[in-house]
Amino acid sequence: MATWSSCDPCRSCSPHEEKSSEADAEQNMVKEAEDVFRNYVYQRYQTEVEERVQDGFVTPAMQEMTVQQQSGLSSTMQIGRQLAVIGDEINQRYKWEFRSVLAWNALTLENIFESFCSVAERLFDAGINWGQIIALLSFGYRMSIYIHQRGILGFFGRIAKYVAKFIWKNQIAQWIMAQGGWVSMQCSVAAYYYTIMHIIIQLHNKLFIAYLINDQIKMDPV
Repeated sequence: MATWSSCDPCRSCSPHEEKSSEADAEQNMVKEAEDVFRNYVYQRYQTEVEERVQDGFVTPAMQEMTVQQQSGLSSTMQIGRQLAVIGDEINQRYKWEFRSVLAWNALTLENIFESFCSVAERLFDAGINWGQIIALLSFGYRMSIYIHQRGILGFFGRIAKYVAKFIWKNQIAQWIMAQGGWVSMQCSVAAYYYTIMHIIIQLHNKLFIAYLINDQIKMDPV
């Protein structure tokens, strides 16, 4: 007895099936976002370690960031690593701005996700583009390093999920899908180089002002 296939072009999908298909596609996009971020971090960290060795420094091992699949990389894994190479200069140039932003947020185990979201939301004040998404990956990387250096271990997996969750909850996954997926990012990233730098500088300035205001409120309670 013949049965209808879900991919039969002659059969129209019900609204329920269309919504289910869209939800599956978005969930796949979130999984891809986590893969992209994990491999972005892997490549960026490996590069920093190599640079420090060349300069005569010893970098403590961060196993949770370096345990990654070494063969049979998926396209999103490759994209994450390629983006880390492309964004190398941006990471080096603005790592101190990100460190300042993290220091002003007074991170604790209890407020890490809230702090991540408060900064990430400011990155997307003016809407969504590839420049802001790369800045988000860079910020997630710097947060991972910052937390590890303060002796909080085993947190990288949670930050990777924070990045993916933020992308899901803020319509960024849908935007990426509309652009043709993560693979289209590689063709666009060069055009957003100066946009990324501008975003990071603006973020730094906004959070510095907010930090000064909060500090003044603490000093002068009503």
